[in-house]
Amino acid sequence: MASPSPDRRSLLERWRLRLPALPPGMVEVVCASLVALMPILTYTQHKEDRLGFTLELCLCLAAAVVGRWPMPATLVAGLIMAAILALPMDQQRPGLLVALVIVASLGAKGLVWPRTMMAVWFVVLIVVTENTPPQPTSKAVTGIIGYLVLVVFAVAIGEAIRRISAERAQSQVDRTVAVQAQRRSIARDLHDTVAYATTSIILRAEQAKLRGVSDKETLADLDYIINAGRNSMRDLRGMMETLRRNEPEGADSPRSPWQIAQLTDVLAERTTELRSHGFHVTSHIDGDPLTLPESVREALGKVVVEATSNMVKHGDPGSPVSIMVEVGDQDVEAVFINRPSNAGSKVQSAQLGLVGARERVEALGGEVHVASESPDWVVRVLIPLGG
Repeated sequence: MASPSPDRRSLLERWRLRLPALPPGMVEVVCASLVALMPILTYTQHKEDRLGFTLELCLCLAAAVVGRWPMPATLVAGLIMAAILALPMDQQRPGLLVALVIVASLGAKGLVWPRTMMAVWFVVLIVVTENTPPQPTSKAVTGIIGYLVLVVFAVAIGEAIRRISAERAQSQVDRTVAVQAQRRSIARDLHDTVAYATTSIILRAEQAKLRGVSDKETLADLDYIINAGRNSMRDLRGMMETLRRNEPEGADSPRSPWQIAQLTDVLAERTTELRSHGFHVTSHIDGDPLTLPESVREALGKVVVEATSNMVKHGDPGSPVSIMVEVGDQDVEAVFINRPSNAGSKVQSAQLGLVGARERVEALGGEVHVASESPDWVVRVLIPLGG
């Protein structure tokens, strides 16, 4: 079978993406309004049936809001349909067709049981109203089959919309994950190549300067190389952090608490969590964390969250825990000390538990060291502040 042409495929794709992107409930409002025109246009033929006319319009109104409030609207619609069933059966009820909108809408939202009950209730109501007074058997069967086809069509439309919406949502998730992975890969490549090479250049220039240079022009050139290298490193760290932190366009995920709260608040919250598990916690911050750049603050917040989570999972309850953060002019250092409950698995658990924190710290040019200093487990984090 020949595949559709690119132009046709793009057109189908645009329509597929456009349908679920409509405002919530808009399709139901439009369909219910169209059905409401039927009893309105035939009102002059049924001037003595004001109650039935009003109930039909109320049923259309319930169908119009089912997209926003599916369960309450469905319940109200069912009650209105029951009230219509109690009316004289000698009048046509075109507004009943709006129940098909409710069936399709419930199916689009994955509400299978309400959809099934509404579909059955609609068929029962139609069978009763269309055969009062009794109709010839052939005519009655033909009418019932026709309405059953409409019900099946409404169910199929709802299921199609549900699947399209699910596919679109999953496609958005897949795109977001792919872009995030690509950005992390680019950040790692920058760190492993350009950042490493730039750091090496700075170190070699500083070593040459320390060996002593009498030529003023050469000394000025070395200073220029060192300053330019440091500026480049700051720019690289900013780019790497942007790649690591920023969400792709269209992403809708909220920021984590450690990305929003101040470092002192994160530390206080995690200290309370540790104490609630029986740990004896001592925490201290030396320096002003408010002076830290946002990227460094977020990285430290991530470190605090992951390190303390590791303590809760793998630490020995009742043992002492020390958390120390020192904010300096050139760097910031954080140290976490606790006693593991299972010495056999502490290396693996500590390494795996700090993967996210390690990536963020290294993206800023920092280092994470995990070591065993019997009987304690020590995590040291050092992040340069540039300068």
